[in-house]
Amino acid sequence: MMKRLSYLLSLLFAIAFTSSGKLHAEEPASQFLQELRNQRYFELAEYYLDVQVDKNLLSDEFRAKIDLERAMVILSGARSVANGAERDKKFAEAQTLLERFSAAVENTDLKIQSNNELGNLLFQRAKLVEFESAKEENEPRKAEFVKRIRELLTKARDTYVSGRDQLKAELEAIPKVLDPQTEKEQIERRDALYGEYLQLVITTSKLFEEIAQTYPSTAPEYKTNYEEAIKEYDSIASRFRRKGVGIVALVSQGRCYLAIEDTKQALSFLQEVIDQRETPAFRNIVNLAMPLYMKTLAALEKSEDAISMGEEWNDGIRPNELANEEWHAFQLELARTYQAKADGLMEDNPNDADARRAYVSARKLAQEVLRYPGREKQNARDLLATLPNLPGAVEEEDNPPQNFAEALAKGKELMESAQAMEFTIKTLPETIANEETQRTRRRWRHNSMKPGRIMARLKMRP
Repeated sequence: MMKRLSYLLSLLFAIAFTSSGKLHAEEPASQFLQELRNQRYFELAEYYLDVQVDKNLLSDEFRAKIDLERAMVILSGARSVANGAERDKKFAEAQTLLERFSAAVENTDLKIQSNNELGNLLFQRAKLVEFESAKEENEPRKAEFVKRIRELLTKARDTYVSGRDQLKAELEAIPKVLDPQTEKEQIERRDALYGEYLQLVITTSKLFEEIAQTYPSTAPEYKTNYEEAIKEYDSIASRFRRKGVGIVALVSQGRCYLAIEDTKQALSFLQEVIDQRETPAFRNIVNLAMPLYMKTLAALEKSEDAISMGEEWNDGIRPNELANEEWHAFQLELARTYQAKADGLMEDNPNDADARRAYVSARKLAQEVLRYPGREKQNARDLLATLPNLPGAVEEEDNPPQNFAEALAKGKELMESAQAMEFTIKTLPETIANEETQRTRRRWRHNSMKPGRIMARLKMRP
């Protein structure tokens, strides 16, 4: 506490010091604001900006991007606000600033950055509305919420498309042939811009999928949006078929075809990815494809093939992958495939031994996921609630906490468990179906352009 207070006093002294004369350098002011955000002093950061503006202490360069800086401060603070209405109010304020800045700025790099931040924000607002729409008390207004979600997602995609087109124009302006010795900086800039461009193509395509999901599966717009996504993914897959981004695009095409129930096309694309499973560089991408692949095989009444491939893949899991959430998603899909097999066998013979073994296998897989924290843990609990409790399965480990930090984490886990159990009880006997590659790339100019953040939110998962 004292250390934090000392830090705060130092920051206040810095504000007073920098307020004594005009800031001719743009970089120190930006760095200072970034540090305030890093330390979560959001109100102090806003105050700092107000002081600089009121006293005319900012350089012309920094003043030109004051809306962007203020929007970033507001966004950083808003993400820590618990009240949904208050958070959305701050998001709306930041959105206004970003839209005004993006429309006025002429600097290409700043325009790309502001477009990306605006796209991220619009997507976040759509997800907040989606969360609110899921509340029981909002059920009568479901159609109103869905319409708002669709509007925000469409606007987010349009914003990203604008940034994507800007990047494309910048890339086309750079000479195709550059000298590695004398034009190294331009080569690095081109590579960074190209990486951002590919990321934006994936992002805008995935947003077609998000928009499609706001329509009933019987609506024409549902299929149309998925078909548009398929076309955009194909523009990447056809050009980079042997590279990571191309393999991700193949997975995405398979996912889209599966969503519109074209299982033969889905299997074609996913099989191409699965055939890369011996390539170490594509291992994580193959793991993204595996649940979709098994689901497609099951839809084609090839459940035994799905289980066989799933077991083969699961047997090859590595120690460093045991806690990987993408692996957990795959293991739960394998468990669901076992469950579907068992359910089918039980319809013909309630005492079928193979059905019993399939249920036990499904239960073991789900309980294996329960051993680790993560977003799939609740999905595993929900799946277990639909399975018979048969002998032969393992139990979830209950290790007592050894210190205060572990006790605190355990308490939080128990609270989440209680809430999840209440939800499960209310929704039984319904079954809840839960359906990126991460690429490392060089950053240019302090990592100013970040469409990857939305990719983290979109999650290239089934």
